Amino acid sequence: MFPLIGIVEGQEQNGGDSYSSKGYRASTYWNIVFYNSENKEQRLLTPDRKLIITGYNIASSSDDSGPINKVTGPGTAEVSKLIFYKMICEDVNKNGGIDIDDPEYLFISDKIGKGFKQISPFDLSVTGWSVIDKTGLLLINARPDSNKDGKFDSDDRDVCYLYDLKNGGDAKPVFSKEFSRSVVNTYKKQWPVKK
Repeated sequence: MFPLIGIVEGQEQNGGDSYSSKGYRASTYWNIVFYNSENKEQRLLTPDRKLIITGYNIASSSDDSGPINKVTGPGTAEVSKLIFYKMICEDVNKNGGIDIDDPEYLFISDKIGKGFKQISPFDLSVTGWSVIDKTGLLLINARPDSNKDGKFDSDDRDVCYLYDLKNGGDAKPVFSKEFSRSVVNTYKKQWPVKK
């Protein structure tokens, strides 16, 4: 794996081939090259999409602070075959380009970069994920722009989704809309806003 650092929207070149971040974390990439030393195959993770890769790892879980512990148990077999990527790839806020105000999605591929696909729902910014050891299900914490201010930030409420690493398909909400509404109502009753 060779992550490609380059000029992405919001970055400036500092001479030579080094780039500094302006509005982005220091480690962002525009793509990743996979190279097979046995057969000399070389290819991009995806030549078709404009991306800002904000993080990747082969560990089984992550949050905003980086990788968390590797898992052990029945779910480990599926996880050990995967690379997880966190990336921005859609101009959801319609400001003319992909940037840090757009959602970060969770993608996976196998260890050689094949089978690359988005597994987190559209229009939700992933804040963390972890594998449920006994089932091989991936718990995804994500944040919608619930207050409709064009940002995915701490003013928005997180939601939880489950993704089946073994069988694929779409990520499914953990909690029903009715239950989520009742939790919000309970919060508002217990913690009223003072005027």
